[in-house]
Amino acid sequence: MCSAELTATAETVDHLCRRYGFPTRHARLTPTVRGANGRIWRLDTTDTRYAVKELFWEHDVRPEAIPHEVAFRNATVRNGVRSPASIPNVDGSYLTRLGNVLVRLYTWVDGHPITTPSNAASWVGRTLAQMHVLHYPATGPHDHWFDRCPSSQEWRQLARDATTAQAVWAPQLAQALPLVDELSILVTPVATDELITCHLDLHPSNVLLNDNQELVLLDWDNTGNGSAERELASALMAWHVHNGRPNDAAVLATVKAYRAAGGQASITGTHSFGTHLATSLNYIHVWADTIRASSASAEHLDFANRQVTQGLNRLPTPQLLTSLAELAGR
Repeated sequence: MCSAELTATAETVDHLCRRYGFPTRHARLTPTVRGANGRIWRLDTTDTRYAVKELFWEHDVRPEAIPHEVAFRNATVRNGVRSPASIPNVDGSYLTRLGNVLVRLYTWVDGHPITTPSNAASWVGRTLAQMHVLHYPATGPHDHWFDRCPSSQEWRQLARDATTAQAVWAPQLAQALPLVDELSILVTPVATDELITCHLDLHPSNVLLNDNQELVLLDWDNTGNGSAERELASALMAWHVHNGRPNDAAVLATVKAYRAAGGQASITGTHSFGTHLATSLNYIHVWADTIRASSASAEHLDFANRQVTQGLNRLPTPQLLTSLAELAGR
């Protein structure tokens, strides 16, 4: 995690505007929300508003992959998906350095977070299909964040370190280790011939309801090689499982809308959830490592503790995965 943080000084705002060819007069930069990968700032200029994303994990940014991400996003927009556009700077790059911080710029979306995910069930299925039917080619090295996870030995070392450090979630992690072992068995590599370009982060927190009552898909940073089957399964888990129980009607509505819109993937068993499990387990481990390193700011450490606790709470049981696979496979 980057130890530097963006500050909205007059010098920073002036430099940002110049890098994108915007007028500097009356420009303002205001923090809005933060997520796991970055903080969103609103840039107000005399003409319009923009979203500035401050990137926390600079070492994970692959500049060479961004043009492919942008091209994929543009293709999905032509196929009916609503999303903000990435804006290049005056040099044509989608990344801009402000001091020690990397940022990206997007068109601004006025809207509100999704409060009842089940109400968007049909939209989820249709949107996935609109992306999958493109069969947009996979490219570049495959990111194993989506089909590998830490070993049993690594988890146990983490649990020992957490206990020694008296982390608030240490007892919860120690208790979860048998479940982590069971779930890790389901994390397997994706067959090469299954790989297409996917969004890979279709989560309720990445969707806004705009002022026209239309759903807008945000956060394309994770775009990369993936499996349509596993992305569908991940979406069902993210949108329609709450407190360990699936919303059967919402699951069926998403699958029905997906197929009606031309989606061809099917949930064939618990292995379909491999990507969801890999990302869930890796997410917990990465945030726990952030705490273990203890070089992050107090804000990041507080966020990390909450992410580990919430991530452990959300881990599914094998029984849940079996019942969800049976339901979605009808």
